[in-house]
Amino acid sequence: MVVGNEPFTKLAARTTNGGVYLISCDEEIRRLLLSHQGKIADLFYNAIQKNNSGDEINVIKVIFYSK
Repeated sequence: MVVGNEPFTKLAARTTNGGVYLISCDEEIRRLLLSHQGKIADLFYNAIQKNNSGDEINVIKVIFYSK
């Protein structure tokens, strides 16, 4: 999902337990996530950074599930 107001939007993900994490990633993963909003996926990340806006994960790989 996308959170925030233009022009300051950020990608975010909601976990199965209701938590929300902001996402940082490279441009290829960003385009992929934006084109698959609302779908269920496994996100693989290598770091969590805490900031004023919330916890942010650095996503390095995404696997989407088909229904």
